[in-house]
Amino acid sequence: MLNLVRQHADSWLIKGILWGIVFAFVGTIFYSWGMGGSSRLTGGVVATVEGQNITQSEYDKTFDKLIEFYREQFQSRFSEDLIRRLDLKRNAIDALIQKKLLIMEADKLNIKVSDKELTERIKSLPSFQKDGQFSSAFYKNFLKFQRMTPREFENSQRESLLLDKIERLVRGSVAVSDSEVSNAFQREEEKIKIDYVVFLEDHFKDGAEPTKKELEEYYEKNKKQYEVAEQINVQYVKINAKDFESGVEPQEDEIKEYYNLRQSQFEMKKRFKAHHILYQIDSPAPDPEATDKEREAKAKEAEEAARLKAREGLKKIKSGNISFEDLAKEASDDTSSGAQGGDLGQFSKGTMVPEFEAALEKLKPGKIGDLVKTPFGIHILRLDEVKEARLKPLSEVEKEVVQSLKETKSKQKMRRMAKRIYKSASTNQNLEGAAKEENLEIKTTGFFSDDQRNIEDIGIAPKFYDSAFSLPENKVSAPIHTESVSFVLKLIGRNKSYVPELSDVIKDATQGLRQDKNKAFTKNKFAELEKSFLEKKDLEKIGKDHGLELKHTVYFNRDDSIPGVGNLKELKEKTFPLAKDGVGGVFVRNRYYFFQLKDRLSPKEPTETQKKEIYSRLKNQKGQTFFLDWTKNIQDRANVKIDKTLL
Repeated sequence: MLNLVRQHADSWLIKGILWGIVFAFVGTIFYSWGMGGSSRLTGGVVATVEGQNITQSEYDKTFDKLIEFYREQFQSRFSEDLIRRLDLKRNAIDALIQKKLLIMEADKLNIKVSDKELTERIKSLPSFQKDGQFSSAFYKNFLKFQRMTPREFENSQRESLLLDKIERLVRGSVAVSDSEVSNAFQREEEKIKIDYVVFLEDHFKDGAEPTKKELEEYYEKNKKQYEVAEQINVQYVKINAKDFESGVEPQEDEIKEYYNLRQSQFEMKKRFKAHHILYQIDSPAPDPEATDKEREAKAKEAEEAARLKAREGLKKIKSGNISFEDLAKEASDDTSSGAQGGDLGQFSKGTMVPEFEAALEKLKPGKIGDLVKTPFGIHILRLDEVKEARLKPLSEVEKEVVQSLKETKSKQKMRRMAKRIYKSASTNQNLEGAAKEENLEIKTTGFFSDDQRNIEDIGIAPKFYDSAFSLPENKVSAPIHTESVSFVLKLIGRNKSYVPELSDVIKDATQGLRQDKNKAFTKNKFAELEKSFLEKKDLEKIGKDHGLELKHTVYFNRDDSIPGVGNLKELKEKTFPLAKDGVGGVFVRNRYYFFQLKDRLSPKEPTETQKKEIYSRLKNQKGQTFFLDWTKNIQDRANVKIDKTLL
């Protein structure tokens, strides 16, 4: 999915996928943040929906949570550019607008959430569970910690259930026909293989030296791409939460309260220490001509062969002919653990597949069990040690609790410090003086442009850069907070963008013109070769005549990435309709392809199991698409006003 996002971030498909993520996320937003509804929020209004307000505070929290979500998904690849490409600011406001509209729509349709449903929902939430049962104490502690009344929390949960109900109602209304299931199976299972040659869009060289007139015309047409972007220089003070930790000493009652509120995070799952020897089941080679019965028979033969090897191995261990560890090194198909004598180390319950853990549950430490089949093959197991699930007492985790409290209190001190600096600096715009009053260092970024939003000392902090570029010169910003750092900044210099003279970029412009000429020449050459290729169908000759390697793929279906090529939708759309030995050409992703279909494997009828799986998947896909379209239509018809200056 990440590759898909990077390559097609602007397409309607990706916008639909991302909107699905945003909407699903907002559906649980109130429980996740402990918010009790818009009545508790402050700040400006960023939008109105049929007369109902969406506040700046609601928007900020939604946007910040989206940033957190994508930072976790993309890790080091997360960037300011990605935030812009995914249009997260717009997605955040759209999600809040849709939520309000759906609640209004539920009211029109008379969809309600009963008190019984609400009670069951709250009792089922994991944070309120102790030993699998609802804990009234946990619930009350949660409300106390979040500074919420029961009514506020219950209203937020009722809203969340309402959103779930209306989504299920709309998605459940779609139907999937037998013909759709059959067509999907044929489309997904049909496979082809092709031969092809490929060359870059500037592969063939024009050869002619650019003239002065051509260069001037090219520059005039493309001068925008040589523009030197606006640059700014920012003075800032950086306040680290960690700098306050040494001065924070949590009190005993705070430590106990923290522990009682978060007991679920101190629960230790049951843990096993075990060895295993794996005998993989060698799946038979694909045979498109075989019947389902023949395939099942071959699969059973392969499983029995693996079982036979495992039985022989188990017999050797039990007879004392070989140790468990030596047999694992010699025979285990899990080469990683096999090299360690089959040692899997210690792992928590829920780590391994269910069949594996179910077998361990029946064993006593030091014992070897019967053969076990899992999706990975046939196993010989030995349980070495078991540690039962338990709740770590406060005495065991007190250091961890104290550290968490220190971090929380340090962040509060950090934010208060930033507020003091801002208050002092805003009277005369003297940030340096305000920083000195608090014995903090003042720093400058040096000049940087909008596409350089990852300064080493600052990192990826969208609010820092957004504020910096929007500040008037010599003005101090309000405090900007990240997870562990706060900033107050001042814009001290701005260099406006400008377009340089041709003489200043002559080398780059000449190279750009040459590349454009080569692209045009290659495009004409492709058209010339394509005409001949469609007549003679001699792919090998094209390759030899122009120094292009003739390549061959293995079988692939419409959903596969084409081996050696990539997941090129345009190429697959051209190749699958061809008859055997049919040829064609296509330009996609800066490359030209000539191809010939060499063979096709057509699938038989789907089994009942396959039909059910395809039906379920199609219904889910159609339901999601229908729901997205339905919600968009509601928004298109609604009276929605957005203050874009606040976004």
